[in-house]
Amino acid sequence: MKSNKWFKTLDYFLNKGYVNNGLTIPFLVGLYTKNEICIRELITSMSETNNISIQKCDRIDEFVFGIFINESNNEIKLYKNISGLIILDNSLGKINSLDELIALFENLYFENIQQELFSKNKGIWGSYNEEEIKKLTELI
Repeated sequence: MKSNKWFKTLDYFLNKGYVNNGLTIPFLVGLYTKNEICIRELITSMSETNNISIQKCDRIDEFVFGIFINESNNEIKLYKNISGLIILDNSLGKINSLDELIALFENLYFENIQQELFSKNKGIWGSYNEEEIKKLTELI
């Protein structure tokens, strides 16, 4: 498995309250040096980690990955599960396999990642902003 830098960042941002629901694929891929990790490797790594969730974030109108807090054994059964990834809403209703999920995210985010557009602010993809860079440096 690739470095779990993505998990440490996701966990840190959620626990600090920097994000409510999670982080996007481009944001997480941007943590690595160019070509160190691809969308397929990142999502596969996520599927091998317990309790990673996916949902469409209304605020930025993008898919975000979070950490599912399982309050009871029955609760997790309420959600769609794709190769260990917990889908929290109906935004991925037609997706039924990990390969389909990866293909969707490659289609949505490959160009952004190639152009190093890792963060979406005020409806526009761009580089990490100063505030995000400051938060990321807290992890070092």
